[in-house]
Amino acid sequence: MKDEYKKELALNKCLDNETYALITGLVRTRRMKRDADMLHLQGDDEANYGVEGEFYFDPNDFSNKGQTIDDSILNYNTPPGCQPDLWLFWIPANNGCSLI
Repeated sequence: MKDEYKKELALNKCLDNETYALITGLVRTRRMKRDADMLHLQGDDEANYGVEGEFYFDPNDFSNKGQTIDDSILNYNTPPGCQPDLWLFWIPANNGCSLI
């Protein structure tokens, strides 16, 4: 059965490689409220993890969907305050010119 509700959101310009990689990484991992200071101690102190780890994902944890428990997690069942859910549902199309 065809998904009659599946939609595509066209972007006014294609995503650059960095933004495409960020959104794809966020989509592939559980969004959890994190301590950004702790993330800096655990990894790259130059990285921008955003507020409550909103931009954080670990490519080495994709197989576990970013759900590995570590000391940076403040609340496993709460996304960062600026994100509406534990999972992102808009995925960049392969060409980076739309979200599906």
